[in-house]
Amino acid sequence: MLVCALACAGVAGVAVVPGVKLLLLGNGRVGKTQIARRLAGLDFEVESDSTHGIRIGDIALPGLPDTRLWVWDFGGQDIYHGTHVLFLRSPAVLAVVWADETEGEPTHDHGGLSFRNHPLPYWLDIARHQGHPASPTLLVQTRCDANAPESCNGLDDNCNGRIDEGCGYNGGGLQITASWQTDADINLVVTDPQNREVAEGHPAPGATLDQTANFNCVRSRPTLENAVWSAPRPPAGRYEVRLTAFDMCNAEETPVTVSISVGGRVVGTWRVPFSYARQEHTFAVTVR
Repeated sequence: MLVCALACAGVAGVAVVPGVKLLLLGNGRVGKTQIARRLAGLDFEVESDSTHGIRIGDIALPGLPDTRLWVWDFGGQDIYHGTHVLFLRSPAVLAVVWADETEGEPTHDHGGLSFRNHPLPYWLDIARHQGHPASPTLLVQTRCDANAPESCNGLDDNCNGRIDEGCGYNGGGLQITASWQTDADINLVVTDPQNREVAEGHPAPGATLDQTANFNCVRSRPTLENAVWSAPRPPAGRYEVRLTAFDMCNAEETPVTVSISVGGRVVGTWRVPFSYARQEHTFAVTVR
């Protein structure tokens, strides 16, 4: 699912993508290598060496025999950051990997050495400013705590596959949540495989937008919009997700986090920036 938005283009009758690059970015010891191993069908390593330089793996994608996934696992140490730009200039899926517990830790120790941690915005800036304009950015959180409280932030804080349960809006077979932290009026519209729109005041059969925020610049909390299909198995096919900055409401640049859960499992988290009114971001997700 991490790459289906790109690799599944052939399902919609456009073209089959012969190869997709997935670049794993983030601090050292945050879990990038374990994600690469998981994608390759390998077991989790309790003890593993820190990555130095770049590890590149070639993985077959289930159900897509004509498409290969190339996973680039970047070392997170400071000494390598200057070389990242050399590999980010061509289109790829950029996965920024982070862990909440390291956000407050300035350093981490490994092998008798101390290495600096950088906060999440640092890595998102690298993806945004150094990455190709056509490269989507995914936000991948590791080391979830099953007992963690939900923060109503558009993320699955306790790793149970449901986004923000107990926050006053619903989950279901398909849940698409957009969250931000400014006064901007951001609109979420989702078009289902039958070309039916789910938007504010505009439900579709089995689906609704049950949470909106900052309508006409009137601040509300949480600043989040939530589209949900209540059936355990949502209609299969291609969904178009469109985010529009209806009004920036005097807010400066507003990053929006988009999380998608399918069948009780979070399949991806994206982060997209808004800086002016009527700006749009659109991407597609295929549900099988």
